[in-house]
Amino acid sequence: MGYILDTNALIFYLYNPEQLSKAAVDIVYNESNQIYVSIVSLWEIAIKSSIGKLEIKNSLEIPLFLNIM
Repeated sequence: MGYILDTNALIFYLYNPEQLSKAAVDIVYNESNQIYVSIVSLWEIAIKSSIGKLEIKNSLEIPLFLNIM
């Protein structure tokens, strides 16, 4: 099945996975699921980082199993 992560879920997944619900973790880590991320989410993360609303601890690396759309 295909799922799209919104910006908050993507940030939690990348930087604070314990903030994700058990259901979200089960979906994201299930290898039979297709996980998608909107390019707009990456743009939103960049904007929030540039204006100081989001601190990126290291470079943003998107795992290979996430599909950018």
